[in-house]
Amino acid sequence: MYGEYQQSSGSVSTDTPREVYSADKIDAYLSSICFTEAYRSSPLFGSPKLARVKENGLSFLQALMRFQLAKVPFENLELHYSPSREISLDADSLFEKFVESGSNRGGHCLQLNTFFAIVLRSLGFEVTTSAARVNTDCQAVATKPGYRGSSYNGWDHMILMVTLSSERYLVDVGMNAKGPMVPIPMIHDPQPIVSVAPRTVRLIQDFLPESTSRDPAHRYWQLEQRYSEQQAWTSVYAFAEVEFIPPDFHVMNWYINTHPTSWFTQQIMIGKMILTEDKKEIIGDLTLHKNVLQRRVRGRIELKVECRSEDERVLALSRHFDIHLNGRQRRGILNTVSEIP
Repeated sequence: MYGEYQQSSGSVSTDTPREVYSADKIDAYLSSICFTEAYRSSPLFGSPKLARVKENGLSFLQALMRFQLAKVPFENLELHYSPSREISLDADSLFEKFVESGSNRGGHCLQLNTFFAIVLRSLGFEVTTSAARVNTDCQAVATKPGYRGSSYNGWDHMILMVTLSSERYLVDVGMNAKGPMVPIPMIHDPQPIVSVAPRTVRLIQDFLPESTSRDPAHRYWQLEQRYSEQQAWTSVYAFAEVEFIPPDFHVMNWYINTHPTSWFTQQIMIGKMILTEDKKEIIGDLTLHKNVLQRRVRGRIELKVECRSEDERVLALSRHFDIHLNGRQRRGILNTVSEIP
């Protein structure tokens, strides 16, 4: 699994001894996300070094993100519908779960972005893994009585930085409908970028409210969002240009999956993005949060269903996400805080 990814007439070596998938595995992955032939005929398959060239790599990366987001859901079902509640970041385990199993399962940000980073490296992209601090404004706590206002968590989210022709881009396939959806150039630019209309995002550099240093080198990149021009910008998360390595993510994974204050251990969440028929644009999302299923397209709610029992929620997972839980998995949620009584 370490070494070079090879495809017909070209190869590219990884800069560091990080894991990569074989050409056969990459082909299986592309088939599993229904990656269309128009993109699979990209010249970077013949010469993976082209993946680092903006002219070739950017459009391919944009397409790969769309198909990944629409096929592999953001979800934490293993922390609820499972007797073991084990979340692995192992490359082979992730490939088996997302591709080989045919189970239509996904994972949380650490699993999704770890996997996507390996895929990108295997294709020749230059990828740096990092972490972000999620802002409470974009979390469920912001809607609760007594909310004390915007603040940042500790390092609890994984992001990727991809370099194309010496320009860096924020890439994130692990934030469901709150993510950027497209590669965002890492330049301080307050001009909005359409994510999923009417939602727009932008990337700025600024200090955190909690920061004591005013050294310009200590500013954070901040992904912000809004749903109309009349709304104020709110922060989704903040990150620095610091590389995080696998042991860092194992620590984050332990906290997210086990700490009693982690919302992942308290609430069920699964969501994936919706594409147009021609697969060229993300237009909405299908999300099940706790016991409410919602389909939203271009900012309008087309479907909203409340699951009143575990049987109804399991049925919603089957009908809308093609995820079928067995008896052992279903019993894993009994007598837990996330069970529908």
